[in-house]
Amino acid sequence: MKATQTKFTYSGMRNCPSQVSVENGRKEGKMEKNVKKALKALREIQSKHVATIRDKKRIPNLPAKELVSGDVVELRVDDKVPTDMQRYFSTESETGLPSQDSSPIDPFLQPPNTGLVYGRLLGANKHTLRTDIIHIFEGCNLTLDDIKFVYNRIFNPVALLVQFPSLSAYDAGIRLIARKGRLFRLEKADRSEWDITKPYNGKYLFLQGLPRNIPIDDVERFLSGFDFDLSSLEMFMRQGVPDKMATVRFPSQVEAMNAAITKNRGFCQNNQITVRVLQ
Repeated sequence: MKATQTKFTYSGMRNCPSQVSVENGRKEGKMEKNVKKALKALREIQSKHVATIRDKKRIPNLPAKELVSGDVVELRVDDKVPTDMQRYFSTESETGLPSQDSSPIDPFLQPPNTGLVYGRLLGANKHTLRTDIIHIFEGCNLTLDDIKFVYNRIFNPVALLVQFPSLSAYDAGIRLIARKGRLFRLEKADRSEWDITKPYNGKYLFLQGLPRNIPIDDVERFLSGFDFDLSSLEMFMRQGVPDKMATVRFPSQVEAMNAAITKNRGFCQNNQITVRVLQ
């Protein structure tokens, strides 16, 4: 015969059961009153002998009257739950367990609490660093690679994308923002937004204020003394901005930062150039 299990959990004094349940949705209830009567009723189930698991050992034919606290009892499908047990224990759980005919929930269809979760952080400015964000989300297990800046057409940050290792880490981030990040707001973002956002990783410089007709050679001379990738140099114009702008990649964050510190507010063809690191 197919069997289900009734599990006993005991707490407190005198071996009083605090919960009795039957798996697979047959019966489940919480302690009410007269728990000793309920235990007595269970000892008077239809079968005189029951299969029992005690101390991790299976006893195939234990007399029902010898049941004690901690036993796990296997009930046959034709066993009847005593009326006394039904009286002292409700037959439905507070969460509404499915009936015996209900199909079990496929664990693959349940929303996971693990896996990457993406957030959009609003409130950053051009002076915000990725290390600042790591500090704000302290305890969320973030690295610098988990943070991307979203820039507008003139490379002012409009948002940051944050890759959290799990949903619980994202929820912790929400609480941290509420407690100490009043200048910021965190909201959910899509994976697709993360994928299409270019990571600058602190290795790119943004140059603003270049003369409109400046040749590449003059930009190269402006950055002379530093190791940078000339093939990555991109110069462009934006509507409403009189000067030309450029981005260029360096081999490391240290090289990019050193160049920014040295060349910021320097001159190229009599134009003062603003230089900053793209995060």
